Amino acid sequence: MPDGGDVSTLRVVKIDARCEVPGNNANASSGSGSAVTALERALSDTGKVDVYSIYFSFNSDALRDESQPTLNDIAEVMRRHRDWKLRIAGHTDGIGGDEKNLDLSKRRAAAVKDALVKKYGIGVSRFETTGFGKSQPKDTNDTLEGRAHNRRVELMKIG
Repeated sequence: MPDGGDVSTLRVVKIDARCEVPGNNANASSGSGSAVTALERALSDTGKVDVYSIYFSFNSDALRDESQPTLNDIAEVMRRHRDWKLRIAGHTDGIGGDEKNLDLSKRRAAAVKDALVKKYGIGVSRFETTGFGKSQPKDTNDTLEGRAHNRRVELMKIG
């Protein structure tokens, strides 16, 4: 193995970027109206945000249970901003072929939309989906950490 490991060693890299704007409670109920999450702030200020805390099973569009807090946060933001529409874009790392990664990224974006519509009751017309596969990396694909940084869901305000 290039990093000195062996084939029986599994190394997992996880990026956890759940945070909140200081002084606010990111887990406040939607009824309070006072919670401003970092996700909400980024969408308000720049119109887009990279989300690293939506997890999928390996080589799959199946959402993992660990994604629920982030999906809940997105749903709460959408409830507070009923005029917002989002484009959900999937991104993969550079492992695998172009077509396969493009298809996987599109299916993952669709899975996020599907969860927000079916589980959280957000209107289907408030979302568009797309996928970019491995075509827009944020980091190198030569390291585990770089590949983890490239695997993400990007939210963009539209309209």
